[in-house]
Amino acid sequence: MRWRREATIIISLVAVGVVLFAVAWVLTRTFERRRDALARRWFNVGQQALSASQPQTAIAALRSALFYKDNDLYRLRLAEALAQANYTDQAKAYLLNLWEERPGSSNINLELARIAAQQHNTADAMRYYHGAIFGVWDSDAVEHRIETRLELIRFLLQQNQTSSAYAEITSLAASIPPDNPQTHAAAGDLFARTGDSANALTQYEMALKNDPHSFAALSGAARAAFNSGQFRRAKQHLGSALREHPDDSALTTLLEQTDLVLASDPLERHLPREQRVQRALTAFNQAGVRLDQCGAPVSLSTSLGAKKISNSADISSGTANANKAAQGLASLATEWNNLRPSMSARSLSLNSDLLENAVDLISRIEQATAKTCGPPTGLDWALLQLANYGSEVER
Repeated sequence: MRWRREATIIISLVAVGVVLFAVAWVLTRTFERRRDALARRWFNVGQQALSASQPQTAIAALRSALFYKDNDLYRLRLAEALAQANYTDQAKAYLLNLWEERPGSSNINLELARIAAQQHNTADAMRYYHGAIFGVWDSDAVEHRIETRLELIRFLLQQNQTSSAYAEITSLAASIPPDNPQTHAAAGDLFARTGDSANALTQYEMALKNDPHSFAALSGAARAAFNSGQFRRAKQHLGSALREHPDDSALTTLLEQTDLVLASDPLERHLPREQRVQRALTAFNQAGVRLDQCGAPVSLSTSLGAKKISNSADISSGTANANKAAQGLASLATEWNNLRPSMSARSLSLNSDLLENAVDLISRIEQATAKTCGPPTGLDWALLQLANYGSEVER
């Protein structure tokens, strides 16, 4: 009978132990759920405050969330709040601890990059921005990579790191999906800022394939085409842009300038011979007038319709550079005078080499006088554009 009594006691103790364990488990789970609920509640408060640019409130709420539950996301958001409140060192400490655990996290790298950018630390900013671009995103990786690279490019441009920015812009352009006209247009803007009008035009035109009525892309393409010497494409894009915004005075002026350049080009393809000759004679005569105005008198001929204009510019001989410029203009004046007797409609019609020689001399005169006597206007300005872009001009 004794063994039965002992068995009963053991069974009872086991049963009590099971009940106590079950009660403890229920209480623990209840506490954990309560703790998780409090952590989530404080985290949501912190998120909302962070979105509302209330970093102090966000810091307090997120620290409360971390008190109830240690979570990488909570620590990341706390670091963002600290950075927003300019507690940079504390934010960086949190982020570096997270980075050591997850060096491939794009979100962590991005926050470290922003702190480095705030501190004007270009090397660290680039390292962490690249870590974000090529790291692991929780979602929408392609979109986030593009946005992050755009952020990096803007930082580099602010730091006057144009070469590094240009390399990033080139990488950006290669990664943009074809059906993303807004980003293609943004890449066009960035290429234009770095002075690469040709690639800017390419990006604007890629944007226009998916959004042909985008005024931003049309006006950007027009300016990029103009600035790269592609005046016919500039005229096309300007026409389309002005159909969208007919009252845009800046684009109207640019169209007038474009038309003037196109109407002044003696080498325009498919131009009737008579018009080609007349343009060459007009341009040659204008170059002579420009030389005369710039202090290098030439024998202006009334047969070319020229009007003698007295010198309006003084070239100082006080410096070696001024003397060199004066000698260069005098040499050009001599060339102009030597070529002038051959400049007749008949000679130009029969001799294509003479036409090309005249255009070459006109180009050199306009470039030299622009350096010595300042920016030209009117026809001289148009001839200077043709001279500067040379073979790049669409004909």
